[in-house]
Amino acid sequence: MTKLYQKLIKSCPSESEIKKGLKKASLLTASEPDKHLLMNILSLIDLTSLNTTDNKSHILHFTGKVNSFSGRYSNIPNVAAICVFSELCVGCQGKTDCT
Repeated sequence: MTKLYQKLIKSCPSESEIKKGLKKASLLTASEPDKHLLMNILSLIDLTSLNTTDNKSHILHFTGKVNSFSGRYSNIPNVAAICVFSELCVGCQGKTDCT
């Protein structure tokens, strides 16, 4: 096992924790959403732009919107990651962690 895998596996929830979370999420209704659960879900999302029409300008705008989110909504967690084609990642370096 690699060190990275070992680190990731330590932070993973157990199967019972996942089942408990899924059950809690399934009980939500639109009239009374659980704010903390919704914020947690948002923080797990990967925003992806893998369109054939993507270009450097679009990706810079895309990453800019994501990176300015926390300034406008400081009480809401940002998304987990941004996913773009690797050749366009050059356009977003310095704007976000681009790996």
